[in-house]
Amino acid sequence: QVEQAQRPTGVLCYNDRVAAGVLHAATRLGIDVPADLSVVGYDDQEHMAAFLTPPLTSVALPHRAMGETAARLLLDAIDAGRTPPATVRRLACPVVNRASVGPAPTR
Repeated sequence: QVEQAQRPTGVLCYNDRVAAGVLHAATRLGIDVPADLSVVGYDDQEHMAAFLTPPLTSVALPHRAMGETAARLLLDAIDAGRTPPATVRRLACPVVNRASVGPAPTR
């Protein structure tokens, strides 16, 4: 087991399923979330993130806005009769704060 002074104080996970694995591993190792380790997921998976122990802080994906943006791009391309240039579309992804994040522990 890694010494407490050498462990990270927070983990940002690729998605909520990975974050659930981190929560499980922390429990098995006796690491208290959020007192010793903060955990954040990504996608705010419905029927999952809020029901983990502790409930998972997660970055929510704006699925409706993503679909509307994609549909608008497609309809505009059909109307124009050509493929639009590749561009980056940025949509707000709010953080849903729950109990898996706390202040950084003092060492």
